[in-house]
Amino acid sequence: MNQRNIFHQYLNNLLSPEKKRLLDDFFEIETSKINQWNEHQMGNKEDVSDKIWSKISKKAHLAKPRKRTLSPSLEVAAAILILIFAGLFLLLKSHDQTSTNPIPWQTYQTVPSQKSTINLPDGSIVILNAGSSLSHPIDFKGDIRQVTLKGEAFFKVAPDKDKPFIVSCKDFSTQVLGTSFHITTFPEDGAMITVHEGKVLVQQATNNITGKGSELILYANEAAKSNVELGKLIRKDAKLVESIAWINGEVYMNDMSIGELTEVLARMHGVVFTFETPTLRDCHISGKLGKMSIRQAMEVISSTMSLEYTIHKRRIHFSGKPCLIP
Repeated sequence: MNQRNIFHQYLNNLLSPEKKRLLDDFFEIETSKINQWNEHQMGNKEDVSDKIWSKISKKAHLAKPRKRTLSPSLEVAAAILILIFAGLFLLLKSHDQTSTNPIPWQTYQTVPSQKSTINLPDGSIVILNAGSSLSHPIDFKGDIRQVTLKGEAFFKVAPDKDKPFIVSCKDFSTQVLGTSFHITTFPEDGAMITVHEGKVLVQQATNNITGKGSELILYANEAAKSNVELGKLIRKDAKLVESIAWINGEVYMNDMSIGELTEVLARMHGVVFTFETPTLRDCHISGKLGKMSIRQAMEVISSTMSLEYTIHKRRIHFSGKPCLIP
């Protein structure tokens, strides 16, 4: 084997720690696809593997070893190569859960000012933010535990190494075995995931322009944001406390526009905001709103930004001079 080959360098511990981690991540991503094998759709995995190996060995004059003596990483690499030669990756990405007796799904939906704690069939816990929805099968049968999220939620996933937990959103899907993480898909935040414990595999939805989607493995204290324009996931440092402040009724404002802030408060308190001057939405504010009533929050915002407001039932109207935009 060519000594410059990356697999040769990996097996002989010649790679830098960063390159080794990248290759380990690659193995883990591809292994996750192998673990998602749909036997009903693709046949028995061992039989298919034997047939593929037989065809490859005839061309390469190889003999299949009777006993497995490969290291775990090399076994994974071999399995990946077999699957690549077979052209099965497109099938492995499919999470078809159809059967002759499909399992009914259940949907939870929260309205503005309402949060909900959901206990899933496997013991996982989901805290669903206001204005969000979560759908899941009434029972997790089969090889995966799959749910669908719209909006925002915090997940505490029950460990099960034999049955990955997959969260499907509009912009990406997240796969874990057992960990805790936060996902938001609200427009003012952009689709984003923050990992609190463990690690997750994030796979972005296929981009309409490039026809491709990126993949990342995130570890604890890491986050990723979906960039629709670039068509890829961007790794970021996590802001753990800020990401789940909504659970305690708090809001962190890091150079947040008034327009974005009112979207958050409207969802949190079930109110509607209007502006005398549309450009008021573009003013920016920083700080923190602790757990407080909507009227108390308006007092903080109005005094900080020199704005005026009126409240009539559940409608709040802002007025005042537009701020200076640099």
